Amino acid sequence: PADLLQEEQRSLNRTLFIGDVHGCNDELGTLLKEAKWTQDDRLVFVGDLVAKGPDSAGVVQRALELGALAVLGNHDAHLLDVKAGKSNKAHHVAVGKTMSAAQWAYLEHLPLWLDFPEL
Repeated sequence: PADLLQEEQRSLNRTLFIGDVHGCNDELGTLLKEAKWTQDDRLVFVGDLVAKGPDSAGVVQRALELGALAVLGNHDAHLLDVKAGKSNKAHHVAVGKTMSAAQWAYLEHLPLWLDFPEL
């Protein structure tokens, strides 16, 4: 695994860290365009992919399609609480109704932290 990580790092151009997207998929697209993101870049979301903005499901889908890494933010956790029946916050309930099974799975598997020893 360490050799694989080193090989992956050699093939990467940059690591882009993006936080607090909060369901703003259009703005995320603009940001990636302005940053000149390419498939050779590693994309890392540092929490709060969902809630507040108009397209949380679109943000999570984009993260899935781009193979992005991410950590669990508090709003992501609130959404998972809704799914588990531990919360009924109206906005998070509304967001939950837009999520596909694959998008739920992506959120459910987000770690609390990631290590990047090469950085």
